[in-house]
Amino acid sequence: MRRCDVAISCVRRLLLVIPALLCIALVALLMHGSSSPEKTVDTAICAFEKGDTEALLAMIDPDRLSFPYARENALMWLAVQRRAIDARGGLESIELLMINRTEHKAYATIRLHLKDGTMADRTMAMIERDGHWYFE
Repeated sequence: MRRCDVAISCVRRLLLVIPALLCIALVALLMHGSSSPEKTVDTAICAFEKGDTEALLAMIDPDRLSFPYARENALMWLAVQRRAIDARGGLESIELLMINRTEHKAYATIRLHLKDGTMADRTMAMIERDGHWYFE
């Protein structure tokens, strides 16, 4: 194999590797730095609609969950909310009304549309820690 052929072969391999590395870097960037209050609320809405309490617990500020019985209290609160919604015939939909955001804090207001025709607004405090948004 001539020296020129070896150089061309190396360039071809490099051209195949560079896009793959860029793709990996882009995915890592999106996964790490893409958290926002809006995305966190959207994820929480989906988790609540599915009844995925573990996903909801993962969205609570880890510092708050470190207190004694915090996990149990959060699970109890979720169960109470679910029972209140079920008592009104269930959940029709959840609408994000607004988010008031400062640098590391946010307040998200959602509207619950219940199957009995009523609506209920809730405001939730959020905090940013290490680039991720959590509910307080």
